[in-house]
Amino acid sequence: MKKRTLLLLLSLLPLNMTAQQKFLLRGQVVDAANDSPVSFATTALLRDSTAVAAVAADAQGRFELSAEAAGDYRLQITMVGYNPETQPVTLRTAATDAGTIRLRQGVDIDQVTVTIQKPLVTADAEKTTYSVEDDPQAASSTLEEILRKVPQLTIDAEGNVKLNGQSDFKVLVNGRSSAMFKNFKDVIRSMPASQIKKIEVITEPSMKYDAEGAGGIINIITARKEFDGYNGSLNYNTGLDTRQQYGGASLSVQKGKFAASVQAFFFQMNRRNRPYTSESRRENFASEQQRYHTSESTGYGKGHNEYVTLNLSYQPDTLNLVTLEGSLWTGAWKNSSDTRIRMSDAAETPTVAYDTHDYDNYPYTGFQVGANYERRFRKPEHTLTVSDMVEIDPDKGYNLVTYDGVLNYPSSQLYKRHTSRSFTNTFQLDYYNPLAEHHYVEAGSKYIYRINKGYQNEIPWIDPVGFDPTNMTKYDDLRQRQQIFSLYFGYGLKFSKVSARAGVRMERTWNHADADNSREGIYDYGNRLLNFIPYLSFTYKPRDGHNLSLSYTERLRRPSISMLSTYLDDSDPYNTSQGNPDLEASTTHTLSLKYNYFSPKWSGTFTLSGHLSNDGISNWTSVDDQGVSHTTYSNNVRERTASVRLSVNYSPSEKFSFALNGRGGYSHYRLPQEEISTEEFTFDQNLNMNIALWKAATVSLGEGYNSGSANLGRKSGDYFYSYATLSQKFFDKKLQISVSCYNPFTKYQTYSSTAQTPTYRSQSRSRNHSRQFSIGAYWRFGKQNVQVRKTRKSISNDDMMDGGNKQGGKQ
Repeated sequence: MKKRTLLLLLSLLPLNMTAQQKFLLRGQVVDAANDSPVSFATTALLRDSTAVAAVAADAQGRFELSAEAAGDYRLQITMVGYNPETQPVTLRTAATDAGTIRLRQGVDIDQVTVTIQKPLVTADAEKTTYSVEDDPQAASSTLEEILRKVPQLTIDAEGNVKLNGQSDFKVLVNGRSSAMFKNFKDVIRSMPASQIKKIEVITEPSMKYDAEGAGGIINIITARKEFDGYNGSLNYNTGLDTRQQYGGASLSVQKGKFAASVQAFFFQMNRRNRPYTSESRRENFASEQQRYHTSESTGYGKGHNEYVTLNLSYQPDTLNLVTLEGSLWTGAWKNSSDTRIRMSDAAETPTVAYDTHDYDNYPYTGFQVGANYERRFRKPEHTLTVSDMVEIDPDKGYNLVTYDGVLNYPSSQLYKRHTSRSFTNTFQLDYYNPLAEHHYVEAGSKYIYRINKGYQNEIPWIDPVGFDPTNMTKYDDLRQRQQIFSLYFGYGLKFSKVSARAGVRMERTWNHADADNSREGIYDYGNRLLNFIPYLSFTYKPRDGHNLSLSYTERLRRPSISMLSTYLDDSDPYNTSQGNPDLEASTTHTLSLKYNYFSPKWSGTFTLSGHLSNDGISNWTSVDDQGVSHTTYSNNVRERTASVRLSVNYSPSEKFSFALNGRGGYSHYRLPQEEISTEEFTFDQNLNMNIALWKAATVSLGEGYNSGSANLGRKSGDYFYSYATLSQKFFDKKLQISVSCYNPFTKYQTYSSTAQTPTYRSQSRSRNHSRQFSIGAYWRFGKQNVQVRKTRKSISNDDMMDGGNKQGGKQ
């Protein structure tokens, strides 16, 4: 009986094997015009109008489809920018070669009908993403105007950006650092939004990012989809009532295994005809003789900046990719101001009076070059990336200050010079391995070698001789060397409804500096730091379109060279400042709970987050009994912040979209040693609507309100803004003409602030011209969505905190 059963099973075995046999169809998709591969075309195998298999071709246009039964099928191939191709195929053997399928260009991306409106905002446990390319207003806007609509970002009346109410964040471009963005405030005013694909706001950075930046990371993505061809764009915008203009150009070309992309833009501004004014009043509690200090200023600024970047890539096969990149930036900013300063005693009798004229000139230039190699393995997303980057950033500038004594103050002229030079070399390894269907690991290391040099001095100006460069009566020459070695490791789980991620980053820092100071002589200092940064996140998806995530991490803030410098700036003897060489890195704990909802018409994100630090870095000011204010830095600031953020997007059709962002928060900053304590509730919101009018015409309307912000010892006032843009497209939507107005109902913008410490209380107010009208043109040509290939990982140095501007640059 057993023998008969065994024979019966053996007789059925071939039938079962035949039933499980797969029939494969292979081929390659190329451009009919030049036979170059069409990367990532969508291929599908159809039977009776039903797709039995579908797959995207690889970078060389090759594909492989499988069916479980022999027979007659139809092969359908589609790709944006090409006419779809359908042809019959017959599968009879285990493998069938479809040969070369040629697609003809004919369908431009503008002619594709989008039936499902893409949400402008998406989010996960680590970041919130704003899709700039899906914003109808992007073609006629600067990056600054788009950033105003991004959740968790705010821009105050002076153009300073904050992330979740904090100014200490880092900026990356395509995941890489760029020293050009140290002038973040100036660059976003000039960079066309049309060159941007999306903006990632990474509020809970994972272990793969450098730990620097307590507020988080803003990652600006410019990369597009990849396929053979070319595209480009030109844009220009000029103010109708202001001396301000900006423009840019981009060109991307890809041919087979090679690709190249170049982008450039410029910005010019002259506000001589639109000066600003400011005034302040300070009461010095510790001084009876100089009890009150008042100042009134008026001035204007002008300047320009230019930026160009080049990216090259070579992909010999689907498993290897080499990329090269380089950036060059240059510019100059000048400011001229006149200030009237008056001091009086407790009875408000004048005691000191003088006027100043200050002329500042700040030219700068710099460049950055990098190379990346990525090795992809047979397993999807299994990659190893090796990167190296060199950055050289020399800066210089000077100030010419004239003091006209009116009462008890000598007249004089002072020439101040300052130069700095930074050299950074970074080597990095990144590894990602999906171990199994639901498990993956990621690991990497980085080594940074950085040299910073800074020199500044003051020289009396004697007419008519001018200044004598050999006069070394007051100077500070600082040289800083820094080495940072880091390792990170992470493990992740991914299931249909639940995902989790955990990891740790170790950072070892060696700092050493030596200085030659006219007052303190030659001295040196340094420290060694060891930090372990954990990261935890958990995401639950109860059903499609809904997810809930919880994450925790820590962030570091390292002091910059300017914050460590002991150079005493007392060119104005009643307002002095100095760095603190004893500063060390501070740690901020961040906890975030986030809920996201997405549907074809609606999307929304609700976030609760908190930040805590017991060793925060901040500047603070005290006033002595002579009425002299002195500003320096401390490493002992207690910071507590909590916030709730809501963003809602509604797009019922292509003719209308609505976006609302709002944030409420509480901040408390305390420096116990100086008995300084500041707390404040804040609120901000932004509303934007895009409405289609007649054919190829849209109007964008928006408004925003910010109740102000708080820092150690200081609070800022509220402000309101509004804007409108009318756009008309021509020539099959390749040319767009736009007319914009910013603050049409407000001629001037007033920005106020107050400060309160145990030694003084002050109020200040500044006023700038606010209403602006402009007209711009944007023209694109060639295929759309062409861009250089990018490696999965690359270098992104976001490890330094700047003293002059925590956004990474001088303002």
